[in-house]
Amino acid sequence: WQNIHAEQIDIRDPLLLLELEMEENMQRLAFSDAEAQDGYAKLEKLRNPHFIKKWWRNIAGFFSDLFSSNAKERLGKKVFQARKYLWLFPIGIFMLIVSGFWNKTRLSGSIFKTLFDLSSLIILLFACFSLVRLIYLKRINEK
Repeated sequence: WQNIHAEQIDIRDPLLLLELEMEENMQRLAFSDAEAQDGYAKLEKLRNPHFIKKWWRNIAGFFSDLFSSNAKERLGKKVFQARKYLWLFPIGIFMLIVSGFWNKTRLSGSIFKTLFDLSSLIILLFACFSLVRLIYLKRINEK
């Protein structure tokens, strides 16, 4: 028995797979010109596919990425995105406190106060949706 250095390569892209296979076989085996030309023709077809084939690959790639085994990684990104907006809670609460203070001291007009209240309400709703999404994603992550 001898020890050899070998690398296992898992490639799903047919273009890269054919390139590697041709490179490996060209070094190991003696091909005729016709066989080599046939291999290069297949490689060129994979590099420059027909429009419909490109379109189909894009659609298939989208759905395979959507339902791929990297679900944990995607879930982690979604949790990070949901966590990113939690800082809106203190801003919305602060805006409501300022609005109440302005209402007591009558420092602002009613239109300005209404717009300020609406913007603080929108910010708080967005933060609440973000919190609910974060809780939901954490429960999914625990399963």
